[in-house]
Amino acid sequence: MNTNYYEEVKKFIDKEFEEAGRPGHLKHLERTVYWVKKLEEDPSEAILIAAYSHDADHAKRWKNSDPDETSEVKKKDFTDRVKLREHQERGAEIVKNFLEEKEAPNNLIKKVGKLISRDEFGGNREQDVVKDADSLSFLENNVENFLDYSGNKFRKKDIEEKFDWMYNRISSEEAKEIAKPWYIEAKKNLEKQ
Repeated sequence: MNTNYYEEVKKFIDKEFEEAGRPGHLKHLERTVYWVKKLEEDPSEAILIAAYSHDADHAKRWKNSDPDETSEVKKKDFTDRVKLREHQERGAEIVKNFLEEKEAPNNLIKKVGKLISRDEFGGNREQDVVKDADSLSFLENNVENFLDYSGNKFRKKDIEEKFDWMYNRISSEEAKEIAKPWYIEAKKNLEKQ
């Protein structure tokens, strides 16, 4: 019997975010997969898994944090390269460990790990596809959450840096064109606050 590792990972990630009290984040992951399918003609199972599970580290951290505390994500985490590297590497380890428990093929485990471990910065073509799809989904779905945080949890300037980072890191011209109206709208709405 062939195992559908994408579906297994999806169930695992869904459970992690539900237990973390953040089921709303799943829409971002679903749309990341959607955008991967738009940017990549025939995406591999590894790319789909990476797209859906690239934020596994967030779920783990949110599960282990006090919900009454201010988010542990501070301004420096938005664009700090060290923090972003740690986030992507922890996420890669979480998903690789899960796939090992499911006895997935080693080549799949390695590829998924390499894709997630470059989620924030890209690298090769496939890593860039996951990164660009993540940015598209962020600008499409997560901007409103950050606007709600403006002046409350985060400074306006910090949120603007996050929006700039998510747009400017996009490598694909096609993805940049799709993202541009959302990015412009996000900046306008932030200015109004």
